[in-house]
Amino acid sequence: MSHFYRHYLTFAYLTNAYHFYSPDPAPPNLLWFHVEYADGSARWIKLPNRRESPVLLHHQRMLAAAESASNPFPSLPLDRGSIEQVEKRFGRPYEILPGIPHDDGATIIQRRQAAQFLTFIDPQDNRPAPIRMLQDETVGLMDQYSEPQEFSRRLIASFARHIGRTAPHPEDRRIAVKAVRVYRVTHMLISPQEFAAGRDPVHDPTTFIPFYMGKYDLDGKLLDPKDPFLFWHLPIIQLPKNYPDAGTRMSRAPQPGPQKLVDFVEIHATQSDKLAQTEEKEDK
Repeated sequence: MSHFYRHYLTFAYLTNAYHFYSPDPAPPNLLWFHVEYADGSARWIKLPNRRESPVLLHHQRMLAAAESASNPFPSLPLDRGSIEQVEKRFGRPYEILPGIPHDDGATIIQRRQAAQFLTFIDPQDNRPAPIRMLQDETVGLMDQYSEPQEFSRRLIASFARHIGRTAPHPEDRRIAVKAVRVYRVTHMLISPQEFAAGRDPVHDPTTFIPFYMGKYDLDGKLLDPKDPFLFWHLPIIQLPKNYPDAGTRMSRAPQPGPQKLVDFVEIHATQSDKLAQTEEKEDK
């Protein structure tokens, strides 16, 4: 019976002891969808959204849906030799999603490290904004990579398909949805000391810890399995205004000089396609 009902119980989050209630709640997980339309416009849909829930039970179920997409592997994928052993043992390919091969851990890390030199731009001041990896001493490599387990990856693709088919253009319903980018976001809880100091526990953007879950079409097909940021952390962070000049770094630790808030989720969502098109032209 457990085998029969397990997927439903996990999806409905009924296997959990409701740890998001007091007195010791864990950080909740959210899902952010960047919906892109055929006319080049886009909008964000963020779940759960209490203001749009007709009743509180609906909000609770949306929260459970987001939690079901947050079951990460404890480590990076296996090396190529181990992957071949797993494929032989289970008699099926080691894939991200059906039909999409999974790279080994070394390839994933190399791709992400190379992406630190891509020329993203901060729209606030038109300065370069490379999406570097965090350089905090307390944040290791594995803290910045969060790949969901297979069941959650399938759920995320299903959520993207649903959003793509139920999120019409806000001004003209005839304009079709082109693709949906998904970001899984952990909303960190602040400490009592931070609250007493005046930090906003709900709206402070730096309390949101996003991970990129991929770009999907209306059928839930992953369109960018080679994206260097797939399953990696994209910070929303306070940085020096002259970032990325010499002497600055991607760090949550305080740095000298005037600061600015940089939303690398927004930068990634709005600039990735343009950057890819530019690189294709340069290659030709």
